[in-house]
Amino acid sequence: MKYLRYIILAAIVLSATPALGQSRHRLPKLAAGLRLGTNIGSISLTDKAYDIYSSSPSAFAVAGAWFQYRTEVGISFRPELTYKGRGGTLTGNDVYYHLLTNTIDTRLCMQLDFYVARSFASFYLMAAPTYVHTLGGHVSYRDDLNGDLNLDLSANNISDDEFELFCGAGFEYPLFAGGTMMLLSLEAGYNFTLTNNFTAAERNGELNAINLTNLSQPSVGSRLLHGVELAVRVGIPFGHHMKIRR
Repeated sequence: MKYLRYIILAAIVLSATPALGQSRHRLPKLAAGLRLGTNIGSISLTDKAYDIYSSSPSAFAVAGAWFQYRTEVGISFRPELTYKGRGGTLTGNDVYYHLLTNTIDTRLCMQLDFYVARSFASFYLMAAPTYVHTLGGHVSYRDDLNGDLNLDLSANNISDDEFELFCGAGFEYPLFAGGTMMLLSLEAGYNFTLTNNFTAAERNGELNAINLTNLSQPSVGSRLLHGVELAVRVGIPFGHHMKIRR
C-alpha cells in the first residue's frame, strides 16, 4: 500500500502531455477572474546579531484579480493585481515581535500548461516577478523591560517599494453550468523578497519598536519576507474560444 501513491503519481505524470508545441489549445484563449487564498508568511533576518530569535509562520489574506491570455503553444501570460498580507512572528530572548504589512502586488505571471490525456484538466507551472507596493501595516513588540509596544506602519517607516519572485504550480479544470464555462484552479507557490525592506529610519535606530537587537541601536543586515501561498482561482472565459483538440 505504501507504493500506491507513487504508482498514482507516476500514472498522472505519464498521462500528462506538455502543451508546448501543440497546434491547438484545449482551453479558452482569454479569461479573467478572481483569486482568493492565504499567505503563510515568515521573516528572515540576515545579520548574525539576530540569531537568537526564531521565526514562526503567520497566516495572512490574499485576494486579487487576474487576466489570462493563452497562446496556442500552451504558454500563458497572466498579469495579476493582488492584495496580500506579509510578515511573520519572531520570538526569543524574552522578545515577541509580530510584523504585518499590507501590500498591493503587481505580478507578471508566466504559465506553462501540461494536459492530462483525454481530459480538459491541466497541470501548470508558473513564475511571476512581482512589484510590491506597501500600503501600511502594524508591528507588535513585547519584552520584559519595555512591555508592549505597538506601531502603525506607513510610508514614513517602512519601504514603499520592493521586488519579489513568486513560483508555483497548480491544477486547473473547467466546469460547465447552464452552458457557461467556468475555470477553477487550485494552486500553491512560494514567494520571497529580493530586496531588503529595512528603511533608513530603522537603520538609523529611529524606529525602536522594529529593532530587535537593542531598542537604542540601528538595525543591521537585511529583513526579508517570504511565505507559502495557497489559493483558489476562479475565472470566466470571454472573446473567441480556441478550438478544442479532440
